Amino acid sequence: MAGYKQIKLLIVEDEWVISRYLRDIIESHFDSIIVCEETKSVADTVSAIHRHSPKIVLMDIELTDGSCFDVLDQTRHLPFQKIFITSYSEHALKAIKTHAVDYHLKPINEKDLVRSVERCIENIEHEEIVKLSQQRSATAAKAQKKEDENFLVVNKKTEKILIEYSRIVYVMSHNTYTTVFYLSKKQVESVRTSISMKRMEDMLPVRHFFRIHNRYIINTNYIDSVNSSSAMLQYDITIPVNAEKAKLFKTRIA
Repeated sequence: MAGYKQIKLLIVEDEWVISRYLRDIIESHFDSIIVCEETKSVADTVSAIHRHSPKIVLMDIELTDGSCFDVLDQTRHLPFQKIFITSYSEHALKAIKTHAVDYHLKPINEKDLVRSVERCIENIEHEEIVKLSQQRSATAAKAQKKEDENFLVVNKKTEKILIEYSRIVYVMSHNTYTTVFYLSKKQVESVRTSISMKRMEDMLPVRHFFRIHNRYIINTNYIDSVNSSSAMLQYDITIPVNAEKAKLFKTRIA
C-alpha cells in the first residue's frame, strides 16, 4: 500500500462486548491495520484521536457522555475515515452528512463491515497517491523554478537548451525572433528563439543585463567600454547603442 506500513484504527463503542467483537473482526481480516485504542466516551475519544491520529474510526453514535457527533465537532480539522455503528436508524442521515464511508446497524454483519473497512483502505491509498503526486509536482516545480533562476531555457524542435545566464554575452532582436549569443567552450555561439525581446528583458536578471538598444540586451559583465554610439564587449564584439540608454547605463554604474 502506497506510503503506509500500518494503518491506525480507533474503536469507539460503549459496550465492551461489541468493542471486542469489532477488534476481533479487524485483527482477523487486516494485517495492515493496528487497533490503537478502544474508547467509550466523548472525552476519551477526542483525546485518543489527537494522541494517535488514526486513519479509520469505527464510531458508535451513542456514547457514555454524549454522542459521536460531539467528537466530530471537536476533531473536524483532523482527517480520518468514519464508519458509524449504531442501534438507531434515525441517525443515518446525519451520519451520511459527515461524509462517512458507511453506516451499520447492530447486530453487525461481519462481511459488510469488512467491505466498509476495505473501502476506507482504498480511500486512504488514493489520498496517499494524490499527496505523493502533489509533493512530486511541487518538488519538480521548485526544481524548475531554481533552474529558471539560473538558466535561460530555449526550446527547439527536438531539444531544450539550457544556457546559464552568466554565459550569455548579448541578445539581439529580429522581427519575429531573437538570437542569444553565449559562450560555449570559450567561443561565442548563437541560438534562435521565439522569446520576444520584451519577454527576454523581463526574464534576464536586471543585475547583470541591460537593454542598451531597442534591438540589443547586453550582459554588463562582458563590457569593456561604452560611448554614445557603441558598446565594446569582450571577444571583439561591438554593439550599437541608443544614446539615451547609454547615458542611463552610465548613471547606473556610476
